[in-house]
Amino acid sequence: MEARVGTPRIEILERIKKGDLLSLLIKAAELHGHYCIGLSTGVLASYIALKKLELQQNVTEVESHVKPNLIAIVENNLCFTDGVQMIVGTTLGNNTLIFRDSGKQSVTVIDRDTRRAVRVTLIDNPHKYLSISNDPKFAKYFEKFVSKREKFDENELREFRELMTRASLELLSIPTEKLFKVEEWKLGELKQVMSSPPIKHVRCEKCNELVLESKGKYINDKFYCLDCLDESVPTVVGRGIANLRLKDILER
Repeated sequence: MEARVGTPRIEILERIKKGDLLSLLIKAAELHGHYCIGLSTGVLASYIALKKLELQQNVTEVESHVKPNLIAIVENNLCFTDGVQMIVGTTLGNNTLIFRDSGKQSVTVIDRDTRRAVRVTLIDNPHKYLSISNDPKFAKYFEKFVSKREKFDENELREFRELMTRASLELLSIPTEKLFKVEEWKLGELKQVMSSPPIKHVRCEKCNELVLESKGKYINDKFYCLDCLDESVPTVVGRGIANLRLKDILER
């Protein structure tokens, strides 16, 4: 138990080192809630980036690169990104995940110690390489549930989940060079945008809630949160990044 407390990601690190893509996908699904093609592409892209960093640095054990010195830039807020968070270990909470709303299935992993970066981007439709894509039910359900976001009944959804799980597992066996473009950079000075914000909380004069000082405003020497000022803030929602007030989300 002590080893797990000291190294909470030890299982992930071991699976990366062994190249055990199936168990990595299973672990990512624990976070994501189900298996799907997007999750598999996120797992594969992350694994490629980590292994590339290891090879370039001539490192014998990949865990030397799977630590807080990594930053990941994701370019969509879909299933892909959960694969990245689980495999690379970068999250919003530890200030190592950056979201660019480009709409691409892409991840860039940056090693702050070595200033190396590897960007892995999906460049072809995975469906064309999957045998299950020839199943008319799979094509029908994918169009209905994923492309059009139409309503479903429980039996249809259960059947689709089973088919999607098969597709997700099958994707792991597709040669990655058919699916992804891999780019590498040696970075100069890392930009300030990648640094963590200062952690100083100030109490809002109106609602009495604690707020990061960098996120509120002082008016006549009194501090207010943006909610109490009825101002919008950048918010990640299904369609990407939108400027919303809290009541835009909560009010009926």
